[in-house]
Amino acid sequence: MERKKELLAEFAKWKDDVVRYAELDWSKPVAPGKWTIHGLVSHMLKWDEFFLENAIEPITKEEPLDLGHADFDTFNREAVAYGEKLSKEELLEKTLHVRDKLIEEIEKQEASQFAKVYEDLEGRKISVERYLEDMIEHDRHHAAQIQAVE
Repeated sequence: MERKKELLAEFAKWKDDVVRYAELDWSKPVAPGKWTIHGLVSHMLKWDEFFLENAIEPITKEEPLDLGHADFDTFNREAVAYGEKLSKEELLEKTLHVRDKLIEEIEKQEASQFAKVYEDLEGRKISVERYLEDMIEHDRHHAAQIQAVE
């Protein structure tokens, strides 16, 4: 399970990044016409929540997965709008909490659950390993955007 540990350690780095970003002006867009840092962190939070509730927890409990929505633009827009209702401190706290829950949930999964390919109710396929790989790239993409603002 060395791969699992390696991926979880990399996945946890987003928490350190977000804490470091707390000193920045979160109302500043990451680039002209792009989200603010606040919006981007909210976007990440809502994706973490979505996968925790609809994939990772059901895998742990051996329940069906429902990755239902396919309208990413609407999801992302609603994620950013959700964050606008929260202060930077509230958003930071929620972001760290949900990422911790994701890590904790994946850590407690059986080894057999990590690489297994699961199919959701609509036939989409996911494995925990592939999810982590994809989300680490997602984290890196958005971290690079924020670092460009620093």
